[in-house]
Amino acid sequence: MMKKTLLSFSLLLSSFCYANAQTTRVNFMHNSSDQSLMSLDIYINGVRAVHHLNYHFSNPTVNVPAMFPVNIGIALGGSGSGNDTFYNLNTTLLPPNGYTMVLNGIESTSGYSPLTPFRIDVFNQAREISNFPTNTDILFINGSTDAPILDVRSGITTLADNIAFGNYSSDYISFPSSDTLFRLTNSTGANTIRTLNAPFNTLNYDGKAGVLLTSGFMDPSANSNGPAFGVWLAPASGGPFVRLVSTDGEDIARTQFINNCADTVADTVDIYMDGKLVADDLRFRTATPFMDMFAQTPVTFDVAARNNTSNADGF
Repeated sequence: MMKKTLLSFSLLLSSFCYANAQTTRVNFMHNSSDQSLMSLDIYINGVRAVHHLNYHFSNPTVNVPAMFPVNIGIALGGSGSGNDTFYNLNTTLLPPNGYTMVLNGIESTSGYSPLTPFRIDVFNQAREISNFPTNTDILFINGSTDAPILDVRSGITTLADNIAFGNYSSDYISFPSSDTLFRLTNSTGANTIRTLNAPFNTLNYDGKAGVLLTSGFMDPSANSNGPAFGVWLAPASGGPFVRLVSTDGEDIARTQFINNCADTVADTVDIYMDGKLVADDLRFRTATPFMDMFAQTPVTFDVAARNNTSNADGF
């Protein structure tokens, strides 16, 4: 009798825990350019949660159990059950975090170079709206399997640094909700791969959040003639991605400073551009890396000796 009572209590407690389990919100984004994966089903603990998520679409956020181990399974669109999954991610989600999960990579065993395996790339501080109603909050991810390590730059500001395939920017970038130019470069900034216009104002992205993804292939001929490389804006609210349009490059100059002054007063200097420190403690016979500066625009440089407090100390 005691064993039956304890068993009944255990089952009741288990049922209570799951019935009152916490959930967290998850947004899936289909960015796998594998031509065999143009539509996918997503299973949560064996139950289909997203049906026919098409390539370059994100789904409206779904509630997923938190604090308990959860299995996320990926199957071809139109699958019969959770037994049809070809990829599974076992994880534990933690509230109150929201999650963005981007489906990237290649499931096919041939026809792609490099043959980068399919994966789910997870960001655990996802936003559904921007932190300020007049801004647009954007997260970056490199989702192109044959793209190099990328920087995302706008003007002389590096928005996201050294993003390898499957990696996100460290956090969201908050933009005024206006149409914004930015460029993709190699990891040093020396080579601009593409300059693009992000039409936040045109798309009415005030107060919204989204993800900018690189997608497709830089060399389609080596990747089953799949879609060409591009940059897409994925809405956190769900729906089709928006492809960004390439545009003329920004007026940017690449500049390097070299300290060749043997005077001991200036054997270590700071350099300011329009009052902003751009080179700190530059020693005699050393050089800075090349850096971005605005071209075709008047600027003022100040050079100050060590232990200065501002550009006002420039000599």
